[in-house]
Amino acid sequence: MLSLVLGSEITDASVAAISKCYSNLELLDLSGSSISDMGLGMICNVFPETLTRLLVALCPNITSSGIQFATAQLPLLGLIDCG
Repeated sequence: MLSLVLGSEITDASVAAISKCYSNLELLDLSGSSISDMGLGMICNVFPETLTRLLVALCPNITSSGIQFATAQLPLLGLIDCG
């Protein structure tokens, strides 16, 4: 589990660094961060076999297309908070 709530300094580059350090995340909370659909795509590529909860509420750079992509690419995802 990794929670970086309201980390407006968290960007797509941060997601790339997180991906290198953590390989088996089940819950990732990036609510209030500055990640974009590109960062969401990286998350999907790195954690498709482990991620069950993804929280990205209050992330202004994530679009509905990015959310749809994530739900299609993360088969174990049981909860996605994008409010």
